[in-house]
Amino acid sequence: TPLASQDRRVLVQARQVYVFSHAALLGWKGPALDRARAAFARMTQVYWRKEGGFRFSAAPDGTARDDRLRTYDQAFVLLACAWYFRASADKTALDWAERTLEALDRLLAHPQGGYRDGLPDHAPRRQNPHMHLLEAMLALHEAFGLPVYLERAGALMALFTDRFFDAKTGLLHEEFDGDWRRLAPDTARLEPGHHCEWIWLLGEYARATGEDQSLAQRSLATTVARFGIDETDGLLWDGITP
Repeated sequence: TPLASQDRRVLVQARQVYVFSHAALLGWKGPALDRARAAFARMTQVYWRKEGGFRFSAAPDGTARDDRLRTYDQAFVLLACAWYFRASADKTALDWAERTLEALDRLLAHPQGGYRDGLPDHAPRRQNPHMHLLEAMLALHEAFGLPVYLERAGALMALFTDRFFDAKTGLLHEEFDGDWRRLAPDTARLEPGHHCEWIWLLGEYARATGEDQSLAQRSLATTVARFGIDETDGLLWDGITP
């Protein structure tokens, strides 16, 4: 039973738009598309900030509750735009994607590349929001076919190659300082689950561009197989040390 008095995060709204849009494409046409359409309308009406970008949360009545701007949240809004368009052919989805990207570039772009974690700005910088931005750019490219989205995906891939992934060790690093320097090993935490997500994303990027990513995929998979699995039950550890 829903706890109806709780605040509602834009992240959850965007993920639900994706879920119901994907369900509609898989064949659950009527109910799923109706839910996706209603959720998309609610998300864009309630969560957009007058300064640009989507706020963190709102009260059940639609009143703004937490006006923080997070790169992570914008990534899932962009993913929702892509999948909602694929399910509905509603061209307003492209308008909202462009508005979101404009706000992302204007308010959250970082001079050292990539994006700040959010506003107010804070440390550390994280790879995870950029991973989901890559997912969103690939989805937008597949939905709309515009080269600019693949160009944006390429810039995010450059961060993966130059900063996030250590090809010598096969490790995906999570957190960085403002200049994209990795945190000291004694304070760092790695996530096997994110290694797995990148394996899939590298495959999607290769499918979209024709660029072979198998070497990095194998390296990440080896790391997960050697260090990321709890041998007692075969499940992934949530976190490991370098």
